[in-house]
Formats: sequence, C-alpha cells, structure tokens
Amino acid sequence: MKFLLQITSSPFHSQGSITAYHFAKAVIEKGHRISHVFMFMDGVYHILQSKDFPTDELDICKRWRDLAKEHHIELSACINSVTKRGIENSSDFAITSYSAFVNAALEADRVLQFG
Repeated sequence: MKFLLQITSSPFHSQGSITAYHFAKAVIEKGHRISHVFMFMDGVYHILQSKDFPTDELDICKRWRDLAKEHHIELSACINSVTKRGIENSSDFAITSYSAFVNAALEADRVLQFG
C-alpha cells in the first residue's frame, strides 16, 4: 500500500510530526511505502536546518531527512506556506504548489494528515 502524509504543524510546537514519523517507520516496517511527505501551513518549518539544535531534544527535521534518503521518500513543502513565513529554500525539500499534493493524493492508496 502506498501512503501520502501531510504535516501541518510546526516541528517545534506539536507532537504531530513525531507521531507522523513513528507512523511512517511502522508502515515501512510492515512492507508498505511512504511515497511522499508534504509540509503545509506551519509544517513548512521542517525545511529549516538548524546547526544548533539542542542535543537533549529530538531533531525531527533531521529524522525526516534521513528517513526520506533511506527509503526514497519525496519531501516537499507548499510554496504559499513557505513564502508566507519567509523561509529560505532547502535542498532536501522540493518547493511545490498545493496542486502537487493533490496529484500525489490521486496516486496514493491512503492520505493521512498530521497536525
């Protein structure tokens, strides 16, 4: 089964991203596939790369990047959300329109949103 995940919450102020990450790992362990993770609204803060992330906190942004590289998951962020928040581009995330999310949803077997 192919899953598409949408994350709408900031990685710094909510458990949504951590829950989505653990869900993704469990899905992969069961032999399913995460085809795409789309960051929307405050979820676009995942594209930030902080070099000074506290060592006693889970760096969920890095975890998503590592999981995506290991399992060939496409990471993208909504261009409108990125622009509205003044975030610089990231080489690990594609900056796309919301229509890209809709197209990915049409190809997925399941779409889940985590906020």
